[in-house]
Amino acid sequence: SSGINAEYGVASCFDDDYKDITNFYMLVQGSRAGYGAQVIAAEHDKLVELQFDVFQNLNSTNEGRATWEDLKLAIQQQIEQKPISLSEYSAELNGQIFSSTRDFSRKQKMVAALEEVTADDFLSFYQAYLMGSHMRKISSQIYGKDDVIPTEDLPEDSILVSPDVATYRDANLRSGFAEDD
Repeated sequence: SSGINAEYGVASCFDDDYKDITNFYMLVQGSRAGYGAQVIAAEHDKLVELQFDVFQNLNSTNEGRATWEDLKLAIQQQIEQKPISLSEYSAELNGQIFSSTRDFSRKQKMVAALEEVTADDFLSFYQAYLMGSHMRKISSQIYGKDDVIPTEDLPEDSILVSPDVATYRDANLRSGFAEDD
């Protein structure tokens, strides 16, 4: 949670693949007044910049470059790891069958690409897509029944789904969910 204001409560970061696109998530949970989406977005941007500085500083040392090569090797070994069971192998094949690419040589291509990528390539990618003009962020906020939902001073692209959750739920969710609170 380095770089995250402790006032928020809980923070976590993770990545996930969806339709062969890797998405990076940063989740922040808390309920203190004055810590709305704009504050969280600003803290997120600071965290991304701080992490870039850490990567850049590592890349400037022999030890950091050796760590980069060690990481590449560990990732390669993870990619090349054979399925342990028939069920795991079946799931892997089904994943490719139902993917948008149906590329059964994807692992070999990933290893080949990994061998070519340099720390400088990674830094350029990070700067362009995780903190540059190509970066995309989505902020979803969920409020409890006793929370005040801000409706003023929202960023330009904001969409307020509905301050009336029951009306939204009944209009948009199938009937089986209508009884959920």
